[in-house]
Amino acid sequence: MKQILLNERPHVADACLSNYTIMSKPSSNVDCYGIDCDNLNFFIQFRNGVCYFFSGVPIDVLNGAVDCESIGKYFNGKIARQYESRKVLNRLVTEEKVTIQ
Repeated sequence: MKQILLNERPHVADACLSNYTIMSKPSSNVDCYGIDCDNLNFFIQFRNGVCYFFSGVPIDVLNGAVDCESIGKYFNGKIARQYESRKVLNRLVTEEKVTIQ
């Protein structure tokens, strides 16, 4: 497990995301996303918990995901249905629950 900070809150990312830089932007549908520039991979997790991995994504498209204003629009226009993908039905990034004792 990898500990990350999203929107100033602690989260835990599955070990399969160890090479990814995980990010979040305000979005009605996208929970978080990540890029792996070394292996040209893109990851996206939707608010309903479904995740997708995309491989063979060019570096300029990955960098565009970092700079875009709307990750949902960018994803739909530049990544979805354009690269080989794999669907995962469970959340891979979850908010870490803090217990106060």
